[in-house]
Amino acid sequence: MQLRINWQFPRCVHMRERMHLRVISQYEVGEAIRCGQKRKQRTHIWEVRHRDYSIVYEERLWQHQNIRKVYPITVKLW
Repeated sequence: MQLRINWQFPRCVHMRERMHLRVISQYEVGEAIRCGQKRKQRTHIWEVRHRDYSIVYEERLWQHQNIRKVYPITVKLW
């Protein structure tokens, strides 16, 4: 299934600010979503832990197109 991260989502402004402060690249966010340990927070809201940070995001699946869209919300450091 193809992964697409929507960086134009309105809540992503907060995410990009946090990424800049914590020196985390967009590639590292994608890697965390693909390889990290996932935990469900609420309906469609996930938190994934990877290395020394976690990513909170909203996920939507379009199975007829075989696409998984991700809308990042925030970054947390551990």
